[in-house]
Amino acid sequence: MTELKKIASDLHRKVKFRFVWTSDKIIHPDYFDHWQPHADKVEQGKTFRDDCDGFSLTCAELLSRNPIIQKKDIKIIFCQTETKEGHLVAALQHWILDNRQRAVWAWEELPYTWISSMALDEPGLWRKMQV
Repeated sequence: MTELKKIASDLHRKVKFRFVWTSDKIIHPDYFDHWQPHADKVEQGKTFRDDCDGFSLTCAELLSRNPIIQKKDIKIIFCQTETKEGHLVAALQHWILDNRQRAVWAWEELPYTWISSMALDEPGLWRKMQV
């Protein structure tokens, strides 16, 4: 196992253990979609309730706190699932951290359509994925 895959796997397991999937419609009924990371809660050993965006933002923020990882290697990716639903995941290079999965996978192993991504070193700049 490569070092980056091990880091991604360990972090995915840690966040997944603290994560309780809950729709934004329940948590934030006044918002269509609410994006918020929960990295501090995870580091404090607390659980958090959110959907795929909260999970992916939490993973990305925690990855960015690791001193051996460069922000350019961390991405938030918007994709479509196999059922054509919009979905957000985090990536460390090509390793995907996804709340729908039990483990990290290389992006090409997942049945998703990859649409756009934002690198953590370029916040707010979404780029069309070249696959």
